[in-house]
Amino acid sequence: MSLENAIVHFCRNNCSFTLQEIENFLKGDFNLRNGIVADYLEESGIIFKKEDKNKVEYLTRNVFFREFKFRVIPTDYEIENGILIPGHRFLPFCGPELIPSEIVLIDVHSGTQLKSKKISEKVEDLYKYHYLLGADSIIDNFVAEDPSNKNIIGKNPRGEVNIWVFDFENIYKRQEFLENKTLIAQVDDWETGTYKLSIAEPNDRDYEETILFMETLEQSLFKVFEKDGPYLDISEQLARAYFLSNDPILKKPLLAIDEFIAMSEKIKIKYFEQNTLLWHKCDDELTWKPSRYSHDEIFSISNGNISSLDEILKDLGLAITSADIKILFKKSHGKKNIEEILLKLIPFSSIKFKDKAQEASFKNFLEELYEESQK
Repeated sequence: MSLENAIVHFCRNNCSFTLQEIENFLKGDFNLRNGIVADYLEESGIIFKKEDKNKVEYLTRNVFFREFKFRVIPTDYEIENGILIPGHRFLPFCGPELIPSEIVLIDVHSGTQLKSKKISEKVEDLYKYHYLLGADSIIDNFVAEDPSNKNIIGKNPRGEVNIWVFDFENIYKRQEFLENKTLIAQVDDWETGTYKLSIAEPNDRDYEETILFMETLEQSLFKVFEKDGPYLDISEQLARAYFLSNDPILKKPLLAIDEFIAMSEKIKIKYFEQNTLLWHKCDDELTWKPSRYSHDEIFSISNGNISSLDEILKDLGLAITSADIKILFKKSHGKKNIEEILLKLIPFSSIKFKDKAQEASFKNFLEELYEESQK
């Protein structure tokens, strides 16, 4: 067994430990170079490092995330087709080496493992289910799911790729699902990506608790930004945010991750050195200056659909798509006033948003689409 494998084996079989404990375990079989174990643990994606004033302790992520619950909200497309596209929905609640198709879902209602099936879909239509993975990981995952996808990725954005999805036809037919259209996943095994899946109770989100969840996760992400800068991918940023907070409110399934990002007025997806990450929304140049932001505003959940720009447009009764808007943005010739560009397509003055949260999400999506169209 190599040193690396021995370290991984020890981490998997110990809930928490100190550097001295793991070094004592390894010394019998390996001649340890000074600092080699600490360096490996520093970069490991299967443990968290907990630093107190007089002690450094390591905690396995499998133990930390066990029994965490989180929300999954299927789109109309998925419900109509009886499927669930795993994509980025299980971040950061699974091991870093897993691809979406390796995730295992256990239906709490029947006690059985949900089956998967392969579908073909356009790359551009799958983006909203995968964008939190980052551009490189999306490509890697598609190719890992079906090697033939490499003939499409990067060559034909309107081409179709083959991906594995879950068969949810029977779940979507249940009366309790039709009342809420929301799912709850509970982590059974973080490392293998195994989850217990149930249908959420109607009106199960408490307004004040949801606001607290939003604020807590945002504040913890600010700590990650300040400590680690813009050098982690989104899954790792979220994982460390959950760990640094360790607040019980984050174990409650109050907001889906993509729902949280869509609604936040303080955090958005940005690009830095070819990496996709979360960052302060107000930092246009992606500078890394600790403690320059105010975090006293709170945002609430929306009564409208905010899962994607297309879903919002549909919810507002507008007979246009994000593809139509992107074409218009590309022809904007440098204009930066989004409302002015879209006047011919969208009568902003007559739009009736469900609430401020939906309006903010709508504007966030438009800004991101505009930035994407100008590249």
